[in-house]
Amino acid sequence: MISVIISMLIKGVIIAAVFSVLIIIHELGHFLVARLFGVRVTDFSIGFGRPIFKKKIKKTNFLICVFPLGGYIKMAGDSRVESRGYRDEFFSKSPGARSAIVFAGPLFNYILAFMMLIIIATVGFPVQDAVIGAVKDGSPAQSYGLQPGDEVITVAGGDVQSWSQLQDRIYQAKDSVKMGLIRDGQKIKIDVPVQEQKTTDRLGRDIEVSQIGIMPYGSVIGEVIDQYPAKKAGLKKGDQIIKVNGQKVETWEELANNIQDSKESVLLKVKRKGRTFSLKVPVKKEEAGGVSKEQEHISVIGIRPPVKDKILQVRFPASVLKGAEMLFQTTVLSIKGLWYMITDPSISVRDSVAGPIYISYIISKTAQLGFVALLQLMSLLSIFLCIINLLPIPVFDGGHILFFGIEKIKGKPLSPKIEDTANQIGFFLLIALAIFIFYNDIVKHGSNILKDLKSSFNQEEVNESKSIKNLEKKNEKN
Repeated sequence: MISVIISMLIKGVIIAAVFSVLIIIHELGHFLVARLFGVRVTDFSIGFGRPIFKKKIKKTNFLICVFPLGGYIKMAGDSRVESRGYRDEFFSKSPGARSAIVFAGPLFNYILAFMMLIIIATVGFPVQDAVIGAVKDGSPAQSYGLQPGDEVITVAGGDVQSWSQLQDRIYQAKDSVKMGLIRDGQKIKIDVPVQEQKTTDRLGRDIEVSQIGIMPYGSVIGEVIDQYPAKKAGLKKGDQIIKVNGQKVETWEELANNIQDSKESVLLKVKRKGRTFSLKVPVKKEEAGGVSKEQEHISVIGIRPPVKDKILQVRFPASVLKGAEMLFQTTVLSIKGLWYMITDPSISVRDSVAGPIYISYIISKTAQLGFVALLQLMSLLSIFLCIINLLPIPVFDGGHILFFGIEKIKGKPLSPKIEDTANQIGFFLLIALAIFIFYNDIVKHGSNILKDLKSSFNQEEVNESKSIKNLEKKNEKN
């Protein structure tokens, strides 16, 4: 019990630290650029609530408050009502200067993400090896002699260091794709024709891409997860699944798709050490985790493929370029995801958004995977915080910049009535969105979070019970 409570406290500290870093860096951007333009900042607070530490440096009160989750800054004359026309007030500055101060918050989040990605590239991060796991029957890859175990080193004239790089280059090929392989220590060059096929992109949308029929995994089980039906049914690491519900499977994708569509149980034909047998395994329903409205839950049995990861490390200063590449890719993917969520009716908003509750849960889970994984998640959150804040919605930074832009063009600010009405609408939408996100977190993810919590306590009880039994056995021997 004590170890579970300590673990929860550690997770709580990590969650608070992640949110605080992202928000404080954002506010630091506003603070530094405000001072650059001569705006007096009256308060810079880390956290909210009653101050537990306070120190005045020059004209700014630096505070640490009792709830260390995030922070804020307060600038002199930062609303038209409060402004008295003094030179060091926010609204005494030009629209351009005010826009720069407001823009600095999201910009600092973006810079933070960039710095994190440079660190990740320098330290090293796990990627899936570009080794062929399976070749589809009747595919161009099979016709041209590609085999499971082939290591792909070049595609379309460029080096590849991961499966995602390999896949992306094949997707973009026109008629054929030139590849360099290593097989049994020998280098092989081959030119394989491509076929147009439908697949699902990282945002859950159906797209047409070029493919040659290679997959990263075959149908051999790499891991059987505890507390899942597969473990209880007797499946083992190294078992090869030949058929699912009578359908022949050769790749992990085919295997997973057939299991996911099953209702109550799945009939597997399994090959183990040269022996073939059939096994009926009940399925467990879990959230699909995608953004499509068509399928909210899928069937799983608790098996994973044999992952072939390697650590990709880029030396400084080349890591700066790698960080910039990852920053650009993540930014484009985030903007596309947001755009599709708004414009594509097949994308479920309910499945696409996550609030503080679920994000906290993701942070706690990611932290268990290590420093690099947590840093990757923080960089993603920081990029998304930048993008969301720059949306031209009243009460967001982007909304303020929009108003200042209109003021610059017109030569005078919007009327107080129009600005107040717009801000009230924006505030109302923000509150409505917050309620929806919190409600969605509780309804969609609450049961899974509670199950996880209950599982932690149950596991602790099992461990305590085992410890007591071991002690009893020792005492009996003595």
